[in-house]
Amino acid sequence: MCENPIDIIEHVITIDPGHRGIDTMWQYGSLQKAADSILKQDRKIPSYVLTGFCCMFGRCETDGPLGSAILSSTLRDLRFNTFLLTDSFAEPVVKAAASEVFAENALFNENKEKLVVSVDDPTKIVNISFIISIERPGRSRKTNDYRTMSARDITQCTAPLDLLFPQIGESQKSYLTIGVGDGGNEVGTGNIADEVCKHVNHGDEICTSICADILIMTGVSNWGALALAAALVIVANDKTAAEKFINQCINQPNILKKMIDAGSFDGCTGKPELSIDNMKYEDDHLIVTNKIIAAVKMAFQMS
Repeated sequence: MCENPIDIIEHVITIDPGHRGIDTMWQYGSLQKAADSILKQDRKIPSYVLTGFCCMFGRCETDGPLGSAILSSTLRDLRFNTFLLTDSFAEPVVKAAASEVFAENALFNENKEKLVVSVDDPTKIVNISFIISIERPGRSRKTNDYRTMSARDITQCTAPLDLLFPQIGESQKSYLTIGVGDGGNEVGTGNIADEVCKHVNHGDEICTSICADILIMTGVSNWGALALAAALVIVANDKTAAEKFINQCINQPNILKKMIDAGSFDGCTGKPELSIDNMKYEDDHLIVTNKIIAAVKMAFQMS
């Protein structure tokens, strides 16, 4: 049994509840590597957490913004100049998540800059320290458009923000890039495109060409976001940030409610309910959340 808290967290999130065929694609050690790499970056230069997957009705699903808002908050607690990044299609849901997480400072930083940045043109994002993508569509390697897990075309409601990341065959960006995905069509999973083609249903059509310096594969992308936030507070040894992270995790049902009120829905069922990827929050997601919290408490010897 592993005793390193980050190894425990990585073990918790590397399960395949949707039976997508990703259980051969875990990137063991990537959680530690991502946290170590982020904490070496300049904290004054803007950094971004990119999210928003509009897979039905032109609206954003529940997987992505929930964990992204908490991760963004944790990064700011660690004194990074971090912003949530999305496009105009997912903006209402991402803002709703952020409004619950950042309620204290009303979605503005100390310089009165908006903490949620919504753009449809990736060239408007410049001077980047690092960027993390959580459940964001990456263009198909085969057709160069955006696809759901069932290979449905969603290009009409997806801005090309994946171009902030390198494509297969391109050199790395001048800034750190990290991708979190759970299926093979998300930004960053171009790192394992051949495996996605081989093991995932519709893999040849959905696998993306968009890569990342570090890829975190997980059963649900929100879990990956929470896991990365947890790893960051542990590596930074910041107990205050850890306590805030735990409180944000406990508050997830309220964040989800805000998102649903803004038009979000479960990306698998299409229903506006407190569930993610066809799993009720109070069941699977609460279990995973509690295990992540327990690992953080163990790291800081909290009761």
